[in-house]
Amino acid sequence: MQRSARSIEHLTADLQVPDWIETHRRRKWRFAGRLATLEDGRWSKLVLSWLPSNGFGRGRGRPCTRWVDQIVSLAGGDWMNLARNDPAQWEAAEEVFATA
Repeated sequence: MQRSARSIEHLTADLQVPDWIETHRRRKWRFAGRLATLEDGRWSKLVLSWLPSNGFGRGRGRPCTRWVDQIVSLAGGDWMNLARNDPAQWEAAEEVFATA
């Protein structure tokens, strides 16, 4: 019994399984956009804009990657205003974010 050597990409394309990484990044982008438009002071929005400062400065070594760092790298530091004030541009940037 001999099996054909097919890559996982071919198998998932044949079965029409969506790319899970792209799906995850799209959901993350949409969730971030939704958080940016909230006006009721939820903790989830506050956590995204919080900068830790314990009075001792930064620790040594490489800083940990935060959840929002990928979004900031594409949309810039003022991404919440972009999502809130220009929803059309925010939705257009989703494709770039998801396939990057």
